[in-house]
Amino acid sequence: MIAHALLSAQHSDALAAAVVAGDIIIGNATPKWSRLAKGTLNQILKMGAALPAWGTVDYGELSGVPSTFAPTAHNVLSAIHTDTLAATVAKGDILVGNATPKWARLAGDVSDVTVVLTAVSSAGVAGVPNWVTFSLIGADDVAPSGDYNTTTTNASFADTISVSPNTPVGYRTYIFAKGTMWNSGTVGVNVRIYDSTNSASLDAVYIATADANERTAFSMFGISTVSGAKTIKLQFNRDSATGSTTAYVSQLKLNYFYLPV
Repeated sequence: MIAHALLSAQHSDALAAAVVAGDIIIGNATPKWSRLAKGTLNQILKMGAALPAWGTVDYGELSGVPSTFAPTAHNVLSAIHTDTLAATVAKGDILVGNATPKWARLAGDVSDVTVVLTAVSSAGVAGVPNWVTFSLIGADDVAPSGDYNTTTTNASFADTISVSPNTPVGYRTYIFAKGTMWNSGTVGVNVRIYDSTNSASLDAVYIATADANERTAFSMFGISTVSGAKTIKLQFNRDSATGSTTAYVSQLKLNYFYLPV
């Protein structure tokens, strides 16, 4: 017998073809044995209406599978989540990003003191959030009775009363001011809280324009972020460079206290 190929004219029930790596032989529609070229990566051989062919499997073509891929019930902080540190929830807990970083449980504080959440370490630098004891430290400085007056325009400010806090590292100083302003004409009065350490105003200038001898109460709030000793001043001037009316402030008070950053 003469040597010959599998898919050759020597076989009356075959369709002649050269072999290629990955091919398979199927019975075609003639029917004859014929070459089915290899499929592409990750394709599988599927049976069509009459002939097999390479293709992908749709989820709807599978049998014996759930209609959805609902995951098995599990905890938020579990090994199922690769970005969490496994833990059991307890009353009062919160989740924080730890140093890894991963989501981790920060236990709720169960002490009988008031605590606040801070992201500043004991060295006063940014860190992982933690509970710290709420610190309300402060003092008042009330101006003596009487009025303060000036004809200085808003090119410069006159000082009235001041306080001298010494802000601990990792804390901010919160300042409140209040008082009464008026003038002898229709020129406005500016009031500001000024931080000599920051060399900047801690609050937008409070402006009030009143008719003659009409008194206007004001209150202001500012935050100083620089630690250490400083002088916080309440300052004021006239709002306009025109005219010669005098600006007045009285019943002044400055409060301050520290809170963790």
